Amino acid sequence: MLPEDNRYYEYVRQFITYPVDALRAQTEGEVKMKLTVDAAGKVVRMHLVESTIPSGATGESVMIQQARLLLRQLRFEPAAGTSEEEMKIGYKFY
Repeated sequence: MLPEDNRYYEYVRQFITYPVDALRAQTEGEVKMKLTVDAAGKVVRMHLVESTIPSGATGESVMIQQARLLLRQLRFEPAAGTSEEEMKIGYKFY
């Protein structure tokens, strides 16, 4: 893990909200998203690649939505010389 990654994970731990209903039901899993980042480092598109949260589990849709909201707030350093860059990123709820 790089030092830049540490800042990302600290931000995630600080700002992601675990849905109360999912917490009570002990729903957990991993959400993987594919992001498109523009030349300014802003997330312009994203879609769900994979989720290990059981389908229909209490809080499933809210957990995925929380990941989307958090990722929209992040800013990245895109590769030099490109207008957009795609990347996959994941977060585990546990």
